[in-house]
Amino acid sequence: MSRFIGPRFWPTWGGLILLRLAIMLPLSIQLWLGRGLGGILFHLLPERRFYAARNLELCFPEFDEAARRKILKHSFRNIGMSVFETAMAWWASDHRLEGLYEIEGLDEVGKALTDGHGVILLTAHFTSLDICGRMLNIAGLSYDAMYRRHNNPLMEEIMRRGRERCARTAIAKRDLRGIIRSLRGNRPVWYAPDQRSRGSMSAVVPFFGEAAVTSTATSLIAKSSRARVMPLVTIRDGNRPHYKLRILPALDDFPGDDAVADTLRINRAIESWIRECPEQYYWVHRRFRYRPEEYGDAYAR
Repeated sequence: MSRFIGPRFWPTWGGLILLRLAIMLPLSIQLWLGRGLGGILFHLLPERRFYAARNLELCFPEFDEAARRKILKHSFRNIGMSVFETAMAWWASDHRLEGLYEIEGLDEVGKALTDGHGVILLTAHFTSLDICGRMLNIAGLSYDAMYRRHNNPLMEEIMRRGRERCARTAIAKRDLRGIIRSLRGNRPVWYAPDQRSRGSMSAVVPFFGEAAVTSTATSLIAKSSRARVMPLVTIRDGNRPHYKLRILPALDDFPGDDAVADTLRINRAIESWIRECPEQYYWVHRRFRYRPEEYGDAYAR
């Protein structure tokens, strides 16, 4: 870590030290602080607030503006809480997190592995993703996890170390060979394909009825590895420090012959999870970016 002592990293170190101290507090107090932080971020990040508001407008046209505004504000509070939850996931002891979660379907993963199949734990970017990943590890499931590299090299190193405390190995999002290798080695892989993607393994696929450039890699990975695809839903119980992880039965007849149809099927599953608690989804991401011109710029002002 000696290469990260320069002045450019001091603000990052300051934030990390504060978080390291904050995890000494009870998690309920941390979540209270997180809601306050989220309220501040709502005002300090107008660009992200705009993206989130636009995403909600596109995905929930049936809601009136007041309802969407309420979800928007609560989504920022959830982002604030996720900062402290992530710190707990990276640094807290197992003892601190025991008793704060319930998991359904864990035995089904074991059965699939016993049958000689790797398992794709198909999930999405809910704000409690990191802490639920740690809880899955505490419950006894050893898995590998996909992650997206951070632009800040210090944060990249901290994130990699933190996620390897949750997972056996952290695999970069674009390292498809690494993901397939883990699955062929009869291991579960935590995989979240719900953010925008460009390149040869992407297609325009409806998401909440809106055209969205979406990764089709899940279909290819499942076909190449012969892995089972088991949805994993991770939700916090409101503002309480209690978490529900649901591992659903493996998708039938997946993958099919059409990667785009497979991807649409995944998108619809993720939509159903989001509708359960829309305020806990990560709306600040530009999900509808990079669409072909005929669909228009989703974020034009």
